[in-house]
Amino acid sequence: MKKIYTALLSICLAAFLLSGCNREKPTAADSVKAIYDLYILGDTSGVERLGMPEEDISNAINAYDNALAETIRSNFSASGLEMEDETLEAICRARKEALSKMNAECTVISEEGDTAVVELSTTWFDEETLDTDAAYDAREKADAAGYTDYDEYLNFIMETYTDNLLEEYKNVTPSEDRKEITVNCIIVNNSWLPEDMAAFGSELSLAITGQ
Repeated sequence: MKKIYTALLSICLAAFLLSGCNREKPTAADSVKAIYDLYILGDTSGVERLGMPEEDISNAINAYDNALAETIRSNFSASGLEMEDETLEAICRARKEALSKMNAECTVISEEGDTAVVELSTTWFDEETLDTDAAYDAREKADAAGYTDYDEYLNFIMETYTDNLLEEYKNVTPSEDRKEITVNCIIVNNSWLPEDMAAFGSELSLAITGQ
């Protein structure tokens, strides 16, 4: 599943909006941190403080969850493996729990008029290695078992790989060091937002997974 999440977060963020109505205008760092907290930590408190309606928050979360599930399912199907709904839900939940262990700091580097530059510094985990290790172990065990029926061979790989993946996500520990990304922000609807949401989503996905 390596490298399947970058476009996903980019797409979800492209439709992201905050409403600054009847709220004190946040700093650019506040807005970037609120977006990070929502999509990476599953924490809605930041976007609530910035005036995002409850319905919009729910829609944003559901859109991300649905896109994540479809991305994982499609990736497995492309590899010739089919996944039960229960297993898919478990993987999505485990990945979100792994991400929720991360943390970030956001600082305004510069601000002039309706533009600002924010530095986001985040912990991360090596998702590509996590995935590779889970897949390699599953294939090694399947080869050692000596299956002569190809369908049985694939089913064993599928079950072992998903079990490995769930365990790997469960055991994720945030990095001791951090990765930094620079976010150019502009004012939209009286709130600061990343100027290029798709680019921000892509860079954030890479940073949080150690790429």
